[in-house]
Amino acid sequence: MGGNGAAIASLISYVMLFVFHHFSVKENGLKYTFSFGLYLKGIIGVGICTLAYYVLFDILIARIVLFLGLGMFELSKIKKWKALF
Repeated sequence: MGGNGAAIASLISYVMLFVFHHFSVKENGLKYTFSFGLYLKGIIGVGICTLAYYVLFDILIARIVLFLGLGMFELSKIKKWKALF
């Protein structure tokens, strides 16, 4: 699987990290600082990019243009907020 396998393994590990963190916070009775909507935006973004990758798998030019546009959008957000995170 190569790169795809590494990406899938990373995604699974981040989902598990989120779930364990969520249950840990709820179990200890602490206030959860982030709303679920914040995570939902990321989940939707990952889903759209994954779907676009597999739909456009055979169309190299469209894939390059789409992900260059996504990269430019992310860079503009980084420049606007002057921070990576």
